Amino acid sequence: MEPSVRKQFNEEIIKEAAHFFGADAQIAKKLGEAENYVYEVKLDGAPAILRITHSSHRSLDQLLAELEWIEFLHRKGIRVSRPFNSNGANVHVIPLETGTEFYCCLFEKAMGDRITADGPQWIEPLFIEWGRTIGKMHNASIEYEPALGKPRRPHWNEEELLDIERYKPDVSDEILQHKNVLLRKLNGLTKNNFGLIHSDLHTGNFHYHREELYLFDFDDSSYHWFASDVAIPLYYYAWTLEKNGEPNPVEKCTLFFSGFLKGYEQERSFTEEMANSISIFLKLRDFVLYTFLLKKFGAEEIEETYRNLMSAIKQRIEEDREIISMERLLKPFY
Repeated sequence: MEPSVRKQFNEEIIKEAAHFFGADAQIAKKLGEAENYVYEVKLDGAPAILRITHSSHRSLDQLLAELEWIEFLHRKGIRVSRPFNSNGANVHVIPLETGTEFYCCLFEKAMGDRITADGPQWIEPLFIEWGRTIGKMHNASIEYEPALGKPRRPHWNEEELLDIERYKPDVSDEILQHKNVLLRKLNGLTKNNFGLIHSDLHTGNFHYHREELYLFDFDDSSYHWFASDVAIPLYYYAWTLEKNGEPNPVEKCTLFFSGFLKGYEQERSFTEEMANSISIFLKLRDFVLYTFLLKKFGAEEIEETYRNLMSAIKQRIEEDREIISMERLLKPFY
C-alpha cells in the first residue's frame, strides 16, 4: 500500500467495516495490503474475507461493476467468491476527513487452498482445469453486457499503472520509447477475442479444491484481450522460476502451458492470433508490475528483494524481451 493511504488507515476502520456486515473482527487476520487491505474475519462463526479499498485506487462505480460481474459469473456456473449484502448493500462507504473514502466489501472465503508452483499439486490436472476455467470465463464474457445505466469496469488503456511518469517523473526516454512501441502494438490488435477478463489470475487469486478452481480478487478486472488472461499465469510461473534460479525455465513453462492450453481449448479456441500476441502481454505485465512497485514504495527505501526485482524488470524492458522466450515455448504448438 502506498504511504499516503497507510496514513489514513487504522483499526477503527476495520471494526466499522466488519460491523456493517455483522462480522467479527476481534481476531482479524491480515491477508494482504498490496492495493487493498484484506482481512479474514468471522461471519456467524465461519471465515469471510473483508476487503477495504481506498478511493484513490478504485471508484465506487468500479467496485459496484466488479461485484455485478462476479454475480454474473456465479450465475454462469463459475466458482467465485461472492459478496455478502447488509440491508441490501454490498459496499459500505467510510468517508474520511481528507475528502477521500474507504470502500468496504465482505466476500465468501473460497473453498480449498492456494497452490504452490512446483508443489505436489503442480501437475497436469491443475493446468488443464486452470485453462478450462479461464476459457469458460471468456465464453461468459462474450455474453456479458451491463444493464443500461449500470457502471462498467475500466478498459485496458485506463489502467493507471500504464502511466509510469506519474510515479517516476524522471523515467528514462528509453523506457518511455519501449512503452510507446508496446502501446502501438496493442492498439493494432483486432478485437476478435476481447471482453471483460479477470486480469490477474495467478496462484494467489484462486483456491484449488477437488480438482476445481475457486476464483477471487477481481479487483483488476477490465475490458481486455483474452490473451492477456492467458499470458498472466504463464508470466508469474516464469517469474517464480526466475527467482528460484531454475536452469530450464522453457522446458518447465512448456509443460505448464501445454496442459493449460489443453484445458482452455476444451471451452474455446486458442487462435494463432492469440498465440502471436502472448509476447506483447508478457511485456505489458512487466510495465504494469514495474509501475506498481514505483507506486507502492514511492520515495521510501525499497527492500533488497524488490530492488532486485525492479532491476530485472527494467533490464528486460530496456532489452525489449519477454520474461520467457515465446518463440521457443510455442514451437511445440505451431
